[in-house]
Amino acid sequence: MQHTHKKKKQAPKSLASRDCFFIRDNSTKTITMWVGHGASRVDENIAKSLLPLIYPKAGGERVVPVYESQEPPSFWLLLGGQASYDRSLTRDHQPLQPRLFRCSNATGAFKVIEIIDFCQDDLSNDDVMLLDPGAPHSVFFWIGSDASSVEVHMARRAVEVYLEQCRDGRSEATHCTRVARGNEPIEFKGHFHGWSDAVRQEQPLNEFLRTEKLVTGHVVDENE
Repeated sequence: MQHTHKKKKQAPKSLASRDCFFIRDNSTKTITMWVGHGASRVDENIAKSLLPLIYPKAGGERVVPVYESQEPPSFWLLLGGQASYDRSLTRDHQPLQPRLFRCSNATGAFKVIEIIDFCQDDLSNDDVMLLDPGAPHSVFFWIGSDASSVEVHMARRAVEVYLEQCRDGRSEATHCTRVARGNEPIEFKGHFHGWSDAVRQEQPLNEFLRTEKLVTGHVVDENE
């Protein structure tokens, strides 16, 4: 996934069908977000989330989404004309479908349950969640502020077992980003359509935000 800012009259050969790109036109105060055929919904959501970081002073500019093969003539004029570009829809690694699991002992027994067609509201503050984005080297370990220490411990072991049982070509070393409620990174939010920070108004628990490495079933803190 790549989100790139393209200046006016730059040749369109930098476009790629599997990515999202921004093109800024200062003369019309417009930012065009071009979405390729191969870009996923997650790619598009993350691109939208990155927009205020890439253009922090773009509050008065209009954002116009443009999808590949639906470009108006003004789009190509902005880039200085049409040209060939990478239309490949494949990557070295094909991402799998994201999956979300709830880890909870609310019934008295610890259970890991997959949530189908998940959304932001499924993030229960009483539980620990495992988000597998389908990337080859990463998973997210989300901790609700009311989750018990027992749930955190058991869920951590569940993540290890989950990765040990994966048969999707992952490497033996997989990064596990541990995230607290209210401190979710963009890479996490992008997997929840229509994510709203207003839903999670809570003081971030920074001490729980760190990246660990799971190596052959064992958690190793990268800071050690």
